[in-house]
Formats: sequence, C-alpha cells, structure tokens
Amino acid sequence: MSDRRRLLIVDDQVNVRKGLQALLQLERDLEIVGTATNGLEAVDLAEQLMPDIILMDLQMPHLDGLEATRRIRNKGLPVQIIVLTTHSDATCQQQARQAGADALVEKGASDATLMRIIELLHGEVGPAWR
Repeated sequence: MSDRRRLLIVDDQVNVRKGLQALLQLERDLEIVGTATNGLEAVDLAEQLMPDIILMDLQMPHLDGLEATRRIRNKGLPVQIIVLTTHSDATCQQQARQAGADALVEKGASDATLMRIIELLHGEVGPAWR
C-alpha cells in the first residue's frame, strides 16, 4: 500500500475529471485522493492532501494552472505536476516549465502516453521533459 502514488486531478471540465478518474482508478499503484475544479482549489487541496502527483489543467476559472503551479512550487510542496493542455506548442511548454511543471501532456494524447509520463515521474526527482 505504501508504494501507491497519490494523485490530485485538477480540471474545470467535469467530463475530463471523470474520464481521468475512470482511467487512473484502474491502476493498482495509483490512488486518486481528490479532484479540484480550478487553480485556487488545487493549491488548497495540494496542501491538505499532500498528493505525490497533480494532473493540472492550464485553462481554468479563478486561477489558471500556470499560476496554481507557481503557488504550489512557492510553498515547497514535494509534488510532481503534470500539466494537461490542449495547446502543446513551444511557448506553452516553456511557460509550463517556468511555472515549475515536471511534464506536459496534450489532452488528446493516448492513455498510454499519460501513463508513461506518470511512470517516468515515479521515484524521480525533477522534471520528465523530453
């Protein structure tokens, strides 16, 4: 049980959150500890729940994923952050890196791609940028 990675899912779209939950709860070494609908909730829940990994949408109301990532990093929380976005161009990747994200996955990517990034981050210190 202690090897299970604790995940927080952050996305303002209910269908995305439910889809990620359905996919990730099938993995025995993952535990979904919470969900958030915006960046403000993400920062609060990151402190309360202390997840190992956060799946962070970029475009959300109240506080976007980049600023939420910055705030979580500024708090010094030991969490790895995977940015989920529909825009994976070089500018978006650079902004995500500068904010402190460990990886970026395009929302249209395969389930296998997301799982591969999660596996890359497991047990590693630092980003998994390719």
